[in-house]
Amino acid sequence: MPFFIDTSALFKRYQPEQGTDLVCQILEDTNEPVFISSLTIIEVVSNLKRLSEIDKITTEEQFYLQRSFFYRDINTLGIRF
Repeated sequence: MPFFIDTSALFKRYQPEQGTDLVCQILEDTNEPVFISSLTIIEVVSNLKRLSEIDKITTEEQFYLQRSFFYRDINTLGIRF
């Protein structure tokens, strides 16, 4: 069965909180398609940037690393729009 993951669920992969383990398990263990909204890309990057501005992400390098991890996930995990 395909999965649709909204922004708040997907964001847990990049900023650990309750539910992070489940999201990671779904993304890494499924052979089924995983879908996101095209707006999710903008929302995830925007939220990462917001966290960098309020010092939850403490360096610009961390922001770029997390953003790169997100982009890599889109390609390697077969996330579709």
